[in-house]
Amino acid sequence: MKFRLVYRGPLKSGNSKSKEHIHEVRAEIHKQLALLWKQPPLAHYGSWLERGNWERLPDDNSHPIQSGHRLIGVMHTIREEHFSALVSPLTEMLAELDILVLRPAPPGAVLRDGGDLDNRIKTLIDALRLPSWNELPSKWAADLSQRPFHCLLSDDKLVSAFKVTSDRLLEADANENEVLVVIEVTLTASRVTMDNIGLVSR
Repeated sequence: MKFRLVYRGPLKSGNSKSKEHIHEVRAEIHKQLALLWKQPPLAHYGSWLERGNWERLPDDNSHPIQSGHRLIGVMHTIREEHFSALVSPLTEMLAELDILVLRPAPPGAVLRDGGDLDNRIKTLIDALRLPSWNELPSKWAADLSQRPFHCLLSDDKLVSAFKVTSDRLLEADANENEVLVVIEVTLTASRVTMDNIGLVSR
């Protein structure tokens, strides 16, 4: 399964970024993932959003059809709020990311600002994964449209490959403090199972 996520706005790095900024980016990604969960093929996996853990049925003859079948749940509770993470050890999926970053910049600046780009990509990856308890803004609470709050990754270690391309954003009225980011996500499997076979690219 392949899909694209888009972010347009500030993408801060270094000391200028904060947990508030990262969560603002995360919230923009959530809106798109919420729509993705409502569309096929992911819409057929709605039961994953109903379970917070998984369990393995007994490997015996008491459940001849379901013996050994895992009940997958992608839900996590963080500071009393409910989050989902599509790519996680529970779904046995990984993500490959192909990231295009467009910035309003004069010729040559894209190459000169390589170190800053690396830091911005770190901010972006942080926004794609589940936050820890202390990474959420102190006064933040989910609104109704953020229950559950959808993230792509449970952990950035589940990014199996990524590529970053940076280029100029050719818009006459582009804000020099903003970027346009297009993230192509390819779902792959750490292990292909009957649960994830309909989602992973092989």
